[in-house]
Amino acid sequence: NRFRLDTGAERVLVAGNALSELKLDGYQTNAQIIEQGISGFTAFDVSKPYRLNFAGTSGQVHTLEEVRALSNPTSNCGSFGGIVGMPGMAGRVVSMDFTGFSGDDIFSAFVGVAFPVLLPEDSGHRYTVPLQLIDFPVTEPDPPTTASGIPFMTAIVHAPTARRRGRLLLDTGGQISILSEHFAFALGLDRDGDGNFENEAVSFTEIGGIGGAVTVPILDFGDIAVPTVEGTDLIWKNVQGIVLEIHPLIDGIFGSDLLTSGWLE
Repeated sequence: NRFRLDTGAERVLVAGNALSELKLDGYQTNAQIIEQGISGFTAFDVSKPYRLNFAGTSGQVHTLEEVRALSNPTSNCGSFGGIVGMPGMAGRVVSMDFTGFSGDDIFSAFVGVAFPVLLPEDSGHRYTVPLQLIDFPVTEPDPPTTASGIPFMTAIVHAPTARRRGRLLLDTGGQISILSEHFAFALGLDRDGDGNFENEAVSFTEIGGIGGAVTVPILDFGDIAVPTVEGTDLIWKNVQGIVLEIHPLIDGIFGSDLLTSGWLE
């Protein structure tokens, strides 16, 4: 099956037809865990330990031994059989190829990914963004699930009313970027001071994830600058995104809409 590679996921998730196939082959679970999603908490089964083989576009197979994955019969990952989160990436070189988005048929494009031994050669413009892996502990079964920290980076949001430095989750699985409500308030995005962002919204959308779906406002954030080791800021201009409270320690999510924007433009 094809799984989604998701830096915003701490674990491995099996869903949909992939889960049905595995159950026919004897897939078993022996524990449960409660995960928090965008609209609440959901119980997931935890598998017995299994070997996970995975490969990128190069076809080179990598293996994780004794993986205790999450599964839920009602989980929906769209056309994907599940999610491989940070356990498949921590300690590895992960090379993502967005060039498919520069063609005419962007609706058929997909992000290629490979797991090379070394960083690919640069073409003269390489910038390094420091990432910090942070764990968000939950009550784990015994033995625990297979999990890894998720990556955060520093970003500076230049909103029309204020400028703030925040800690954003780098999330390849996030289709649209998000600012937490507490960070949006600090940026002054609630311009009329009524305690919400409905009057400032340019539109509304429904987003889904673990736990269900919610309707959220889309706002003009302003510009987002990401500092690099080389001293050059990477800047995204006139960013629009969602305002939704995620977690007190998460100021926002830097999603795939920003990662692909240079190719799509």
